[in-house]
Amino acid sequence: PAVVACAGPGARPDLPAAALAAGALDLFSEQDSDEVLGSRLRAHLKRLFPRAVPPGTSAAGPVRLDLRAREARVRRGDAWRPVPGLTAREFDLLAALAQAAGRPLSREELLGALGLDASPEAVDKAVGALRRKLGPAGRGLKTVRGYGYRLG
Repeated sequence: PAVVACAGPGARPDLPAAALAAGALDLFSEQDSDEVLGSRLRAHLKRLFPRAVPPGTSAAGPVRLDLRAREARVRRGDAWRPVPGLTAREFDLLAALAQAAGRPLSREELLGALGLDASPEAVDKAVGALRRKLGPAGRGLKTVRGYGYRLG
């Protein structure tokens, strides 16, 4: 298995070479800054667990949401690209659908996600706008005839 080696004060001088020879991915030292350590560790975690969803993130198929930053990303090739121009309502609708994990949501449930002043037509308009803004990933936003919508 892949490991990450750490060297603290008083570590044996042969430890780094032995750890790397044994298959360690990297060597971390207390002399490295927190920013450098964090960046290198995140890169290793991303490589070791490419499908892992970061904390505070919701994922549904080719769509990933950062709920704290209110940011949506779609899978394009090997990378996650930001979805530009999402309104607050569109993001709220997308978040509700993503958190439902493939379960269809009725128009009434989605109205609750959009706010009190929304109408059923507002749900349909927001879904249409989302499909356009998500590009090819918008095909994952399915209509459940006579009921509502689901993502994935």
